[in-house]
Amino acid sequence: MDTGPTESDVHQCEIACQTSEQLFSSMDMLDMVARIHQLEQENRELHETLAALQSNNKKRCNTCTQTDVCVEHFNVESVSYSKIKNLFQYYTGITYLRFLMLI
Repeated sequence: MDTGPTESDVHQCEIACQTSEQLFSSMDMLDMVARIHQLEQENRELHETLAALQSNNKKRCNTCTQTDVCVEHFNVESVSYSKIKNLFQYYTGITYLRFLMLI
């Protein structure tokens, strides 16, 4: 008399029948395609904004108001090579030579 598959047979079938693939419905695929399209559009907009901001930054740097030379970075070298006499001492309180001796 055959009683059908036993519990051990069912367990073996579950192990053998399992796959690592994940099943998607057509609605899931449609949702993913819409999300990808939305992210690509967002990416394009952000790239356009970045390009506009970089262009604006270059324009601002090219139109300096105080001097003819646009100083992008404010550091020790830019102050020490300044055309204004004793500017380093004005900012730090010590002369540039004393600063070099500290290093």
